[in-house]
Order: sequence, then C-alpha cells, then structure tokens
Amino acid sequence: MPASTHGAQGRALGFLHRMAEQAAAVARFAREGVDGLPELVDSELTTLSICDLVRGRRTVYSSDPGAIGREERAIFDRMFFDHPLVQYHAAHPRGATRKISDSLPSARFHRTELYNEYYRRIGIDHVMAMPLFVDQHLLVSFVVQRSGRDYDERERALLDLVRPQLALMFRHALALERLSAAAARLEEVCGEAGWYEIGLDPLRRVRRASERAVLRLAGFCGGARVVPGRRLPAQIDRWLATLLADSPDPLLGPRTGTLRLVEGDTELDIHLLPDAAEADGHLLLVGRPVGRGVAARFADLPLTAREREVLQWAAAGKSNPEIALILGASPRTVEKHFEHILAKLGVESRTAAVVRGLTVGWASGGPTG
Repeated sequence: MPASTHGAQGRALGFLHRMAEQAAAVARFAREGVDGLPELVDSELTTLSICDLVRGRRTVYSSDPGAIGREERAIFDRMFFDHPLVQYHAAHPRGATRKISDSLPSARFHRTELYNEYYRRIGIDHVMAMPLFVDQHLLVSFVVQRSGRDYDERERALLDLVRPQLALMFRHALALERLSAAAARLEEVCGEAGWYEIGLDPLRRVRRASERAVLRLAGFCGGARVVPGRRLPAQIDRWLATLLADSPDPLLGPRTGTLRLVEGDTELDIHLLPDAAEADGHLLLVGRPVGRGVAARFADLPLTAREREVLQWAAAGKSNPEIALILGASPRTVEKHFEHILAKLGVESRTAAVVRGLTVGWASGGPTG
C-alpha cells in the first residue's frame, strides 16, 4: 500500500473517531465536520448544507461564517431549484458524492447565473457534495469548495469512503434532536394539562424533575425529597422496581403503569412511560391531586366501578385522552364508558353527568353491570 494511501486512510479513521464523539447534536456534528473535512480533501470553504426541498431554502453551517452572509444566502435560495447538485441528489436519494462538473462541464457552469451571481461572489470555482440524508423534505450534504483546480477521483473516493459512517452519525444526531423536541413538546402539553414530569435513568435514579412534580410528591411521601442522582421515595421506587422487572417484551421496553398514592382525603396518580428524550430512560408523569370526597359521592351511582372512575376523572377536569392515559385504555373505550354513563344517569352531556353525581347522588343499591 502506498504511503500516501495509508496516510489518507489513517486521517480518515481519525476524522471519523472525532465525528463520532460529536454525534449527539446536529450543530456539534456540523462544526466538527466543516473543520475536519479539509484534512482529508483540500477545501477553501466547507459547509454542511441542509436543504429544504419543499420551501426551496438552505441552512448552512460554514467553516468560514463570514463567507456566506445574508445576501449570499438569499441569492442561493433564489436559484435553489436550478442548482445541479440539488437537482441530482433530490432525484437520486441513493446517489454518491458528486461534483457540479459531473452535471455541467466547468466552462458551461462558469457561464451560468448560479456561478456568476453566487459562486464567483464568494470566490469558489469548483464544488463537490457528499450527501448524508435525503428524503422528500430534506437534503443534507457536506460540501467542499475551492477555486483553481477541480476535484479528482481520488478525492471523491476518499469522501465516499467516510460517507456511510457519517450518514449514520448524522441520522443519529437528527433522531436525538427530534426526540428532544418531542420531549419538550410533551412537557409543555403535560404542564398545560396539569401533569409534570420526572425523568429517570435505567437504574431508576432521577435525571431531571420539574419543581411542581417534586412538590406534589413531597406532599404524599412524608416530605421526602427528590434528589437528582438518587432514587425516588421508597414506596414509589418499590413499585417501579416491580414494574420494570416485569417487561413482557425486551424489544418494546418495560410495561407502562399507574400508581395511586393516598394522603388523607386526597389521591395522586403517577404514570410510568418510556422517556422520549432518553432512549434508555423512563418518564414519570405526576398528576393533579384529586379529593377522594369526589369518588365517595359517586359511590352510590348505578354505575360500574370503571364507569365511576371515568366520571371521577371527568369531574377533576380531565379530557377523554387524559382519562384514557390515566386508566391505560383507549380514547374510544372511554367514549363508550361515557355513552353508558349518560344512558344510566338519564342525562345528555358529560357536564350534566358530573353535576348529577356531585349534587344529587343516588340511593340505589350499588353498581350495576
């Protein structure tokens, strides 16, 4: 093996190792890539280009942030769909590393509006793009660019050597960011609905906890503190240990479940779910405390135990999807329970059913089937 080839492969392995260390976030992955790729292939301007194939816009992480300003971005976006590399890779999702000169001879490219208004403006003559991710909406590529001579087949082969590994790393970083965004939205929605979260690691230790979740647990666990890095109060941790040990399918992860804590005349429900923000973690959703007096006032209604429970949560202000989550049922099942409740109580709405239960009560002999 020639010494130059051996050296190039060694640089490629070192580069991939550094990239793997930054694959937890797209921005970090991009920064390491645009800084490190010129060690493999000569590049005066290296970018990670994220192309929105629907809107015709590009987001750029650049090795030289000053080289592509607001005006240059606007010019590129104006000619977005005319770019030969955008056209090729959008139409060939499995396409390999490609130069503009593969689509247009350099002399012809240098007569185009794209070259004269954009690339000439930033001092670039030749461009080669290494695609990492292509779907109907996004095209993501590392792009090496320089003036003077065009890229040769050795340089293309070197980029194609590292491309499969970089593509996997980017997908990993993108998945983590999407999970993080989903987790943030879940936290926002749960907060609006009165649920607050506690994140746990695989050993049931607290990773993160909202202040309101901590306060609610303290009121039901004798004032016990929730401390990051430590397990939850004993009653909750025993329940978690039992539930997590009883996983029906290791591929699907641990089963979900609900624990109801009681303190005086008040109940607090805690739900166990997979943690969208941490692939190996668990999420506890801590609900609003509910007075048991409500349940007691529904005890004499001519309803089944499950129907009374559904009505109790409706009285606590829960929506059908929230009740379904609490009870581990489908929203459709909750709807069917309400159909039976309305018929048995002789009312036409869930609000009327709650009012009937709270203000009138029944003197019948208990639940019916």
